[in-house]
Amino acid sequence: PGLAHRVAFLQNAEGTALAPFECFLFLRGIKTMHLRVERAQANAERIAAFLIQHSKVKEVYFPGRGGCDSMSLVVHRSQASGQGSMISLTTGSVEFSRRFCDACKIFKTTVSFGSVNSLIEMPCTMSHASIPAEKRTLPDDLIRLSCGIEDVEDLIADLAQALDSAAGAHVPQAKGGYDSRFKDLPVVPNPGLPARGISAGPKDVTRTPSDSDREVVTGLTNTEAESLDLSGHRGPEEAFEDLADAPTLRSSAASALPLLVAAVGGAALALACQRALRSR
Repeated sequence: PGLAHRVAFLQNAEGTALAPFECFLFLRGIKTMHLRVERAQANAERIAAFLIQHSKVKEVYFPGRGGCDSMSLVVHRSQASGQGSMISLTTGSVEFSRRFCDACKIFKTTVSFGSVNSLIEMPCTMSHASIPAEKRTLPDDLIRLSCGIEDVEDLIADLAQALDSAAGAHVPQAKGGYDSRFKDLPVVPNPGLPARGISAGPKDVTRTPSDSDREVVTGLTNTEAESLDLSGHRGPEEAFEDLADAPTLRSSAASALPLLVAAVGGAALALACQRALRSR
C-alpha cells in the first residue's frame, strides 16, 4: 500500500499518468506500430541508395549498406534488427542545403521527428542552433531526413526535384498544381446554367420551365402541386429568375452588409452592458 500511494502521488504530481482516451489511442496505435516501422525502414533503405548515387550529395550517413563503414554496421546490427528510418547527408554547401530543404514538397520542415510523415531539417540552423558553433560537432551543411510511410517513388521523386531545384536546374511544374481535374463538377455553380436534370439547347438557357421540369425540380406532379397550399412560397419560375439575375443578388447582399454589421455591433454592445450590470 505504501508503494502504491507513493506511485499515485508521483503520477499526480508529475503528470505521467495517461488519461483513458490517451490510453485508448496508445493501445490502438501500438497494434500496427510494427507495420509502420517496417514500411518506414524499407523506404529509408531505398532513399539512402538513391542519395548515395546522386552527384549533388557529398556524404550519406545511414546504418545500412553503403551508409557507414563495416565496423559500425556490425555494431549496429548487434543492437538492432533494422536500420531505422533516419538518414543524414551533407552537400558541401550550407546555402545548397537550405535551398534543398526549402524545395522539398512531401518532406516537411520541422525540428521534431517521429511521425508517419516524411520530415526534414538542418540541425545547425534549427534544432541545434542554440549550441555555440565551436561546440557543435556537426557539419553546418548537415541535413537530417525522417522517412515516413508514403509511397517511396513519390519520396524519391520529391528529393530528386529538390536537388535539381537547389542546383538551379529548371524543374517543370504541373499546370494548376493539381493532379486531377473534374470538369463536370464546377467549384461554384453557374447561375446561367439550367438546373440539373433539365435539358436545354445551347441557345435556350433562359427558357420557361415546363411541367416536366417542375416535376424534376420539386419532385411533385402537377396534380400533387395543385393540392398544396403554396401561398407565400416562391415557385420554380421565381427561383429560376433569381438564379439568372446573379448581379442583382450580389448587389442585394452588398446592401445588406451594413445592416448585418450594425446588428452584430448592437448584440456586442448589449452583451457588454449586461456584463457591466452583473458586475455591479
